[in-house]
Amino acid sequence: MRSFKYAALLLALSPALAVAQTSLYSTNFSTGNLRQTLGDTVSTGDWVLASTKNVENAAGASNTNPSYATGAFAFGMAGTTSGFIEAQTRYTATPTSLTSIGEWVQAKVTFTSSSNLLAGGTSSSLAIGLYNAGTANPLAGLQNSGLTATNSSPYATGNAQTWFGYVGRLVPATASNQVYTRPVQVSDLTESASENQDLLFNNVGGGAYDYPSGVLLGQTTSTLAALTNAAQYTITFRITRAATDAYAIESNLYSGTNTSATALQAISQTTTGASYLTGLELNGLAFGYRQSGTSLATGITLNSVDITTNIVAAIPEASSYAALAGLAGLGFAATRRRRQA
Repeated sequence: MRSFKYAALLLALSPALAVAQTSLYSTNFSTGNLRQTLGDTVSTGDWVLASTKNVENAAGASNTNPSYATGAFAFGMAGTTSGFIEAQTRYTATPTSLTSIGEWVQAKVTFTSSSNLLAGGTSSSLAIGLYNAGTANPLAGLQNSGLTATNSSPYATGNAQTWFGYVGRLVPATASNQVYTRPVQVSDLTESASENQDLLFNNVGGGAYDYPSGVLLGQTTSTLAALTNAAQYTITFRITRAATDAYAIESNLYSGTNTSATALQAISQTTTGASYLTGLELNGLAFGYRQSGTSLATGITLNSVDITTNIVAAIPEASSYAALAGLAGLGFAATRRRRQA
């Protein structure tokens, strides 16, 4: 009878061991590369920067450079009244499909507000998005005023131009937090600009994607204050399958290095009609900020990025196998002692 008890215990514990959040991507920037030069080969897990201004260090000091090191992917812009910058990665070659209701993918970015984030005015913002990147890696070399509205650009097609997904935008108090789509951009005789490589800043001005513009899912009034210099924050962005023809999109900002810290701001919206993107399979990420209003030097340091899903893996992880093997061994030993007695 004891052997049957152990077998029953194994059966009972096996699903519990298998059901867990699955990590799709995790980095503290000790691996991967920052690709900065036009023509550089960008591989899965590499990062690029794209901006309407020259990219500087995290203090926003002129004539400096971004840096990429363990726990500190740092970049910024010198004093400007309007500009934006974003980090992009195709984080995996294996996209995740949300096929069953309740399945989700979440990006979590922990960062340090290095200099004056959201302090310029109500048009400043933090933005984060998840995308269907397919097999296209982002384009290196757009970090120094590379995003423009000038037509006949050789960088209007390919790379992130073909990505599509959803974006969450968080803004200072009294302005509107938003969730909107980022559709595949079109390059033709009407428009053929490098702004087709932008993933975050939906028609805010020159250098932002606008052909076509994103569809707004909804907006809420912000109560968020400017971020504190040298303080750490965590932002999350989650896409959940809400129905056969709908996604629920939410973004949250926390004070501190994890989601158990104080919640500062949140927005949650559900797709309807034209905002529902068909064929969405997630394997691309972008995160960045816009400075607008008072001329300020700005900067940010990314500390870590984690992308997870609640979709159950087909097989247990190694730790699960160890637990199952241990229980099996106990059952075998008990059965052997009983037979020897």
